[in-house]
Amino acid sequence: EDLGAAKAELEVSGGVEEELRHTIDTLRARLHHSATLEVESQRRLSQYERLAPLFEKLAECFTFNSPQDVIARLEFLEDDKLGAFDQLLKAQEEVTRLQSEVAKAHARAETMATQLQTEALQGSARLQAANDNLRDELEATEGRVSKLSGRQQQLVALQTAVLDLWTRCLKDPEFVEVFCKGVEEDVDGSGMKGASDASRVAAAIAARKRGDEKDENGGGKNSAGEKASPNAKNAIHAQESSRKLRTISDPLSMIHIMQEYVASKSSSLSNKHVLDIQRVANRVWSKHFSDKPKLMGRVVPTFEQLNMLADVLANQAQSASESVAKTRGQEKKLQGQVKLLTAQKRQLLDEIERKDEMMRALMGLPRSQRSASLTQHAMEELRSQSGSLARSG
Repeated sequence: EDLGAAKAELEVSGGVEEELRHTIDTLRARLHHSATLEVESQRRLSQYERLAPLFEKLAECFTFNSPQDVIARLEFLEDDKLGAFDQLLKAQEEVTRLQSEVAKAHARAETMATQLQTEALQGSARLQAANDNLRDELEATEGRVSKLSGRQQQLVALQTAVLDLWTRCLKDPEFVEVFCKGVEEDVDGSGMKGASDASRVAAAIAARKRGDEKDENGGGKNSAGEKASPNAKNAIHAQESSRKLRTISDPLSMIHIMQEYVASKSSSLSNKHVLDIQRVANRVWSKHFSDKPKLMGRVVPTFEQLNMLADVLANQAQSASESVAKTRGQEKKLQGQVKLLTAQKRQLLDEIERKDEMMRALMGLPRSQRSASLTQHAMEELRSQSGSLARSG
């Protein structure tokens, strides 16, 4: 019984001990919690002491009904700050995107300007080569025209000399009679058989003069009324031939007559003259008209074709001059287009530089110093500028 009572007391004392230990732990926990609260209170008190001037400034500047209003106000300001920060991030992203688009547009503009400049240089080179070719052709044509002009002047001088000779022959028959010495024996019918038409005409001129002298001296008919002699009849025939000579309207016929007369008196000269003319005609035909066999050996048609060729060359020279003038006009037009494109490029670069300066100026200011309308206007300007650059690209 005593043992059982001791065990019961021991168990009771063990339970009491456990309760006491639990109580001690609880008290220790409470003491630790109290210490923690004391530390927190001290921390808050010190924080309050540090923030007391701020609270006083807030109390002076703002009117709050309760601490909840202050908390709500702080939360509103924090949300507004976060929203502004988000807007700033979006604006920076938009600026980065627009700068990328501007750089791409600038690269496209540079590429286009380079391509246009290359095309302009190539076109200028082609036009310069065409101008050089046309200039060479023009110089060659001018040389041919100069030669033809010289020949034309020679022809005019020859025609003037022939006209002077013709006028002298009409006004002074004695000038022709110088070449007609010794033709008195050829005036009769038998003597004229072997002579050419030119020699007969020249002989007629001399006979007419002698006939005129006989008429003045009364020797045309004898005083007895006798019939005229055969020489007188021949003189009358010569007078009629001389009148026909005066009615010839082409002065060149006079030089032909003189040439025929001289040739009729000198067989070697006539042969050389004919051979020279024929040789020149053959050389002209072989050089210029070998594709026309009908002209071979024909002097007059060959020279007529040569005259036509000279007219064609003169027309080609005029056409070449007109082509050169037209090419120079096209070259000036292309140069004007190159200058216009260069001015557009410079204007575009100035506009891009101005927009970059505006963006740098906006990015360098704090948000509180920026104007919302100005920022929005700058963003719209950048979008419109990027759209115009994309369209122009």
